[in-house]
Formats: sequence, C-alpha cells, structure tokens
Amino acid sequence: RYDVLLPLPTLDLFSGSGSAAILSSSLTGLPSHSADSNPRCRRFARYNAAVNGKSDLVAVLEGKEADAREAKRRREGGGWNFVANPPYVPRRYAGGMPMYTTGGDGGG
Repeated sequence: RYDVLLPLPTLDLFSGSGSAAILSSSLTGLPSHSADSNPRCRRFARYNAAVNGKSDLVAVLEGKEADAREAKRRREGGGWNFVANPPYVPRRYAGGMPMYTTGGDGGG
C-alpha cells in the first residue's frame, strides 16, 4: 500500500527491477534506495530508474551498501519507509512439497 508512505526516504529491499523504489520516489518526490544482492537486478533497476526519469532520486545499492546507509541514517536520528518484494520462485524438492527460492542468476 503506497498510500501509507511517510514523508521519509524509502529503502526498497530485494528490489529486483527497482519498481517499488521508483514508484515511491514518484509518489513522494523523495529519494529512494533500491537494494539487491544480484548485479543483474541492480543493472535493471538503474536502467528502469533512468527510463522513468528518476535517476536523480533512486540510488541503486548492493546489500552491504544499504546496510551502511541504514546505519548512518539511524545514527542521524532519521527514519525510512521500508518496502520489500521478497523473491518467491516456486520450486519442488525431494518430498514433493512446494518450496520457494531466490531464483538467483540461473532462475532456481
């Protein structure tokens, strides 16, 4: 729900394409940080921010960089809007029970 965003920067975890960070910046006019551990996802997020005219508001980060930014913001007494779209790639394992995985570069 994007109608509950506070007037704070957004940290988008597991961002993938960066769509949540881009949308958040579009709605609030404030900076967003798109964080993903996958370099391919980070490239897509940068591209998507650029084609949506949000490169100036959306910073694309590797997970460790996002951790450092959050720690700095906490020290400064600031807060974040946290949004997340965790990976959910359905897959089956030996027992036939459904399992979800990150997918990774190979998709599962």
